[in-house]
Amino acid sequence: MRELSVEDLLEIINEVVDIEEENLKQKSFLETVITADSHELLRIYSRIEARYGFRFNPSELPGVKTFGDILAAVNKRITQLKPPKRGQEWPAGMFRLTRYLFNKLMMPLMAFNPAIGFRLTAKLGKLLYNLNLFGPSLDEVRSISGCRTDAQCHSIAVQIAAKTIMNSLLYHFFRRSGLEPLLPYVVCRDTEQLFSCESVKRPTIFIHFHFGPLIGLPAGLLKLGITATILTGQNSDTPLPEELIRYHILDSTESRAQALLKAIEHLSSNGNILMAIDGGGSSYHLVELLGHRIPFMRGAATLSRLTGARLIPVVTRWIPNRGRILFQALPAITPPSRNSMSDTEFENALLTEAAYRFDEIMKKAPEDFSLTQLRRFLQSERGL
Repeated sequence: MRELSVEDLLEIINEVVDIEEENLKQKSFLETVITADSHELLRIYSRIEARYGFRFNPSELPGVKTFGDILAAVNKRITQLKPPKRGQEWPAGMFRLTRYLFNKLMMPLMAFNPAIGFRLTAKLGKLLYNLNLFGPSLDEVRSISGCRTDAQCHSIAVQIAAKTIMNSLLYHFFRRSGLEPLLPYVVCRDTEQLFSCESVKRPTIFIHFHFGPLIGLPAGLLKLGITATILTGQNSDTPLPEELIRYHILDSTESRAQALLKAIEHLSSNGNILMAIDGGGSSYHLVELLGHRIPFMRGAATLSRLTGARLIPVVTRWIPNRGRILFQALPAITPPSRNSMSDTEFENALLTEAAYRFDEIMKKAPEDFSLTQLRRFLQSERGL
């Protein structure tokens, strides 16, 4: 990303305020004192943000006194967004090879005590971030966490890097050993509603977001003795245990319809389904999540409407400093009164409430995103 030059700044300023020609030649306009909360300054900020695609940190604004300060603040932010300098870059192929070799070396320890393995892996992730080899940018973190200082963003970014490596080791260990060895390291919370009389009589659609250690989802259900069919896309990055049946949703309209019919049949037989609520697809409802407009797929809401199945959001997170996974069931989605609601309005209401449930959890623990999940989240944002 090219730094903001004096000429670039001048072009933007001239769209908002007039500067005398003599001042332009001497560049003395850079020393012009400006009012921090002036309408003109806010318009200049808006144009800079639109050009470079980032937002100013509110903590930076009080220090801006002149146009020269604006120039310095913008270029400081651009420097933070730049990729590492040559010699500090870690090519993707080298990163994958290092991660693979590390995972292989960790398997004997994982067989002995996975919790210790996960804690050591977290230290590797933090080291890689501090060496500027791996991890999210401060602006990526700021966009989901609302933190006000770089120090706060740095703390979250370090944890995201650590948990990304932990998730990789978790997946490698699962592929090698299956779910059973992980069950002692999964802690289940708020699951009483899953065993109520109503739950036993009605099928359940467990909905999740791509957030946290996803292997913990089927592991948590297995630990609770709940059988669930996983409904997923063909190219989903959600790990799938072989012992659970899966329905693949392909790209063609016909295969999606077939998967939907199979899911309806499964739920009608009092079966349960585990499925993501975010992802690709043409039928979605935009919801507010962490201050972003994110598409939630209609599939789960449609299945609930057609079969009467309960919608229960589930999340998994790493328990800090323990190398264990928390599986948590959130309160079930309460269906709205139909009255004169159309099918679409009914489904939108279900998805909006689901977004509220996930938003509460994710605001408390933005550090449980992996780097892949974070960038997937930011790339999925849609306009109004």
